[in-house]
This record gives sequence, C-alpha cells and structure tokens, in this order.
Amino acid sequence: MTVLSVLPADGSWLGGGSLASGKLGSHGGFLAPRLELDDLNENDALTSEEFITALVNETEAVEADEGDEDDNGTQQDAGQEDVGHDSFPYREQLLRVGLMADMNNDTLLSAEELTQFAHRIRERKRREHTSAALQTIDSDQSGDITAAELSIDLGLSTRESLRFKAADTDGDGILSVKEFHQFTHPEICGEVLRVEAEYSFTQLDEDLNRRVTFDEYKTKAETDLNFSESEAYADFVLHDVDNSGYLDAAEWERLLGGHDLLADSIKKVFSAADHDGDAHIHIHDEVSRSLESLLESEYIEDFFFHDYSDARRHDEL
Repeated sequence: MTVLSVLPADGSWLGGGSLASGKLGSHGGFLAPRLELDDLNENDALTSEEFITALVNETEAVEADEGDEDDNGTQQDAGQEDVGHDSFPYREQLLRVGLMADMNNDTLLSAEELTQFAHRIRERKRREHTSAALQTIDSDQSGDITAAELSIDLGLSTRESLRFKAADTDGDGILSVKEFHQFTHPEICGEVLRVEAEYSFTQLDEDLNRRVTFDEYKTKAETDLNFSESEAYADFVLHDVDNSGYLDAAEWERLLGGHDLLADSIKKVFSAADHDGDAHIHIHDEVSRSLESLLESEYIEDFFFHDYSDARRHDEL
C-alpha cells in the first residue's frame, strides 16, 4: 500500500546514519526503520531472505501438486486453500503469532485484538527509534534535547521548529525524553500531529484553496520507488470520507494518524479468513485454511512477520 510520506525522503528530519530511513509506514504514522534485536533467535521469526526462499520453494511445490488428487481420489475441499504441505513455514509463524495476539487466550482473534497487537508492535518500534535518536542528538548526554542540539543535527527548519514548540508541553525550551518521543512520532500526540499535519497540508495544497486533490497528493508520493498509483488512489479514497474528491485538513490529519489505514487492513484480514462470519478468526482452523489470502495481507506482512513477533517477547509487547 503506497502511503505518502510528508517527511524528507532522505530522512534528514532525524539526521543521517541508521535513522535516515524514518518515514511514514504502510499503515500511517511516523514509523521507525525496521530494527534488528541483538538477542533475537534467528529461528524464531522468518527473515526477509527466508520469507522469499520459502515462498519460492512453496510455489514450486504447489505447482507440482496442482491437479493431484488426495488418497481418496477426490480433490481437496473447496474451502481449503491450496497452500502446499503442512511443513509450509508460514503456517507455524502465523499460528504462533496469532496466539501471541490472542490476549484472552480463547484461540479466537477479534478486530480489537489485532488492533491492540499492532499498537504494541508499533510502540515497541517507536521506543527503539526514539532511544537511538536520543543517543545521536543528545550531544551533552543530559537525557534531554535542546533546540540547539536539534539545530546542530537537523538544521532545525520551520517544520522542526513548529514541532519542537508543540512537543515542548511545559514550555521550558527543552524536550524531555517523553516530549522528544512525541516530537519524533507526531502521531502519538494530538498537538504535534496537528502542527505536522497543518504544515504538510500547506506544502501539498499548491493552489492554496485548502483542498488537496489526488494530483496534488500523488505529486509527492511519486518520488517513492515503490509508488503504485492504484494503491495511492485507494488510500486517497479511503480518507475522502465525504466523497468530495479532495482531502480537507481534517481528513489529511486522519491520514497521517494512520488509524483508518490500520482499520482497513484489519478489515481485509477478516475478509480473507473469517469464513463463518462470526467476527472472529479461529486460529487453529481459519488461519490454516486461509494462508494464501492472508499472506497477501498488508497487516500480516507488517505485524506477523516482524522481528518483534517473538514468542519470548509476548510480555514485553
């Protein structure tokens, strides 16, 4: 899903190095770059390379099995997707992470549980990102950030100055760790998000009519190497709640908050796997029956195959 990043594409808003890829995530919000955990057992979650290799191997296996009949001489049940052998590595990953997301341990996943699981993953990423940024920018190692320190590292443009003031809730001219966390991730703080949304909205609104058309919207998005006009249009339409054909300032702020995109991605997960329509996904039944469809889900890709999806970190999430 293509989502317009309102931050500089080179990540200069948070300095260089490992922080240089900070931008809007596929579900909105200013997500940090993907972070590897030093103590993560590589066998506990599939890496990107393992993910690709497994997909290629399983695709070949599925193609080889096409048209084959089962031991009884009949084709598999229509409700069972053709995803190959039980050893298919995705199955174990989806079941294991599904049980992590199942907060009440009833082996059923609700939309609320998927939402909360996504929030926990996101917040873990944010904390890691803020910690790394603090170490980079806090030159005097005081544990807080001054405007001067930000200016040295970022140049403190008009955008950063406005966000600094909005995040500095006590007005002392210094960002505490909590305030710096809000500065770094505007989507978690209403006032910082409002300031960021207003600034970026005016940058997109080329004719200054307080309306952002799709052409204005996609002008910035097209700079992304993964840009897809159809996906960008789908995002645009999702947030054009009054069907006016443009985004007003409030709709733009909702887009940056990321809540609607997340809700829409979860809705698609249920469309793919809730076969009995009971508003729950049965982990041991419907997940296994829906692997192919689920693996095409943006939500599953972002949250079920993330480094933090480690059973040993269940309590931390």
